[in-house]
Amino acid sequence: MSSTKPISHDDIVFLLKKILKIGSKTFSDSINERLKAYIQNGIFVAENEYVETIINRFSVPFEDSLAAKFPNISAEWDDKRNHPYKPDMITPGVSKNASGELFYWKCFKDPKHPSYPQAVYSRTGKSASGCPRCSGRYATSDNNLRLKYPKHADMFDAGENFSKIGEELNASLVTPNSGVKYNWVCPEGHVIESKSPDHIVKNKEYLGCTDCRAKAIEAGTHTFAHQKFDYEQIISLYQQSVTYEEIAKEVGCSRGLVGKIIVEFKENNGIRVESKITDAIFCKELNRHFFSHFDAKEKLLNLGYPVVNIPSVLRGDSKTTRGLSFTYSELTDDQIKNQDPLNFIEFPVQQASNSWQKVYCVELKLQFASKSAAIKAMKKAGYPSFIQRTLNKAINDGSLAGGFHWELVEE
Repeated sequence: MSSTKPISHDDIVFLLKKILKIGSKTFSDSINERLKAYIQNGIFVAENEYVETIINRFSVPFEDSLAAKFPNISAEWDDKRNHPYKPDMITPGVSKNASGELFYWKCFKDPKHPSYPQAVYSRTGKSASGCPRCSGRYATSDNNLRLKYPKHADMFDAGENFSKIGEELNASLVTPNSGVKYNWVCPEGHVIESKSPDHIVKNKEYLGCTDCRAKAIEAGTHTFAHQKFDYEQIISLYQQSVTYEEIAKEVGCSRGLVGKIIVEFKENNGIRVESKITDAIFCKELNRHFFSHFDAKEKLLNLGYPVVNIPSVLRGDSKTTRGLSFTYSELTDDQIKNQDPLNFIEFPVQQASNSWQKVYCVELKLQFASKSAAIKAMKKAGYPSFIQRTLNKAINDGSLAGGFHWELVEE
């Protein structure tokens, strides 16, 4: 529970729901009914004493209160959901009284919008925020992915994307600037896992599909391939040990095209190819060589290994992907083709940790693809930021993370 704001009705309801979920089968019918009635009623047995405690604890001079200093914002206070708190009991700063806790606010621009949770200082500070629906953080009939980006909406994998209550989502129910991660399928059938609409629509090349882009670069059909470049300048810069990124910036093309040109130069001059695009690679755990990281990803997915970030391992940014590590291979194409399957090693597929398990925000009734996705999305939406350790604690003991209760979603 919060050290500033005393236990609330919502806290008790959350705990009782947890108790019912765990022990309803062992409780008697009468106890179960009493618990459900208490949840439905939404008030304490000693409600009067609770209200008196809140009033006495949060008594502040009126001239220092939210009601006095921000009367316009105080007018949006949701009395019913914030009971027994009042605007004349709360200070508008970030450190005093309960101003850093979440309270509910009404939208005066559109009364049809439901009240929303927001910390007091988030309403009164330099970066003051308001109704999330008015600001475009919720999908509406005139602000959704289907309407704004129909081609990207066709990629939205409805069969793999679900709402907070387990129903299939569609592109009309998602905002283009949402930071929540979903699954997609590009027109060529490539699966794009766990990317937000915001990320997808910003990457305009090949509708955000990195597989399509990489294959186009490898095949020489990428947009850059039809432009004229000074190949000699590229090779000259490469021979001066200039990085691919710097060469691409200097010449005005993609890093992939730089790699392709340098690979051709090496092949024509008998130099071993070390391009990240075309080089053969080796998986240590499986004792198996592949023609390229594209070849490895395709074959391993067919074998049940959901590797998604082999290039990151090759670059050294990550040690493994789903437990598998990769290095560049010294074998020729013929040697790779003639590998003896008897030398291959069986390796148990590494399951994702619960850091990647879906999580559910109880008060907001929102589901996120992972803990990290929840942390990033909540911060982007303007809610108080928190770290994964805080989220883990909230899930385990029913405390708060970012002012909300959280649960792991059972697969």
